[in-house]
Amino acid sequence: MSKRRRWFRWLFAIVVVVSFIFLVYVINRFLTEAQMSMGPTPISGNDVDALLINKKDYSPPGDGLLRIAQVHVCLRIWEALDSLTSRGSSANTIRRNVTELLNSHLQTRASYTWARNTIVTALIRPPKTPSDSMNVELIRMMRPRLENVRHVPMNSLDAELLVTK
Repeated sequence: MSKRRRWFRWLFAIVVVVSFIFLVYVINRFLTEAQMSMGPTPISGNDVDALLINKKDYSPPGDGLLRIAQVHVCLRIWEALDSLTSRGSSANTIRRNVTELLNSHLQTRASYTWARNTIVTALIRPPKTPSDSMNVELIRMMRPRLENVRHVPMNSLDAELLVTK
């Protein structure tokens, strides 16, 4: 066998191996992205931390003002808690639905906690600072809906969300 022929065989073998490795890499990336687009993988256990996607630290804004998105997320969570609790859903079902709401808005537990406490303060106490006044004005339009689910913050899952680990 000539040297040239051997060289072509080795080159062909190397090209086949590199192509196979590249194909495995592309398929792996595709499946990983497909899995990520389907949401979080089922995790054993129903701990809120295990189900949350966004686990970053959160520091409240320096101006102390709520954002509309934060009020919206809190309202949706409280309404979901109210609805699921009144239907007699299991604690695991409620936990899963609420964490799905947090995940759909990419909210962290700490962000929810801060927004929740700020909203409850704005609903209960008269404003003491300019930022309190602005927060009261921000939630003015949603106040009837927020007051309808006012008892929800005493719910045990809401209490579980407030515990920072």
